[in-house]
Amino acid sequence: MLVASLSWSVGSLGSRRLPLPEQPFLATAMEMLAASPLLAVAALASGEWGRFHLAAVTPAGWLAMAYLIVFGSIAGFGSYIFLLKHTSAARASTYAFVNPLVAVALGALLAGEAVGRRTAVAAALIVAAVGAVVYGSSAPRSRAKDLP
Repeated sequence: MLVASLSWSVGSLGSRRLPLPEQPFLATAMEMLAASPLLAVAALASGEWGRFHLAAVTPAGWLAMAYLIVFGSIAGFGSYIFLLKHTSAARASTYAFVNPLVAVALGALLAGEAVGRRTAVAAALIVAAVGAVVYGSSAPRSRAKDLP
């Protein structure tokens, strides 16, 4: 988990300086195509392929996979790449906090899932934190020479 978080951070910061295609979906496709063989090797090395049985995947599983491919990978990651090009890395990374809120809201609206007091308080804290990041990254910075 630490290596994944570190590589995500390094990749996000590095992508602002690397010569990536202007089209966010092309950049997304290139990054996913580069990562796919590495993830396949990691799955093979960890023995996951031996535990996967194609016949055990249900129609609901295929639908969930299609949803994750379209909305989680193509739309979500493509949007993230677009944001990295057009705003700060701090602002772009707030998607990681907002996405679970969207999932909770969709679960409540579409699946009738209950949203308790603890979830509502957590959602309010997340919205406040994202607001602080957005506000903080747009506030004018004082110059070092102005400091006493």
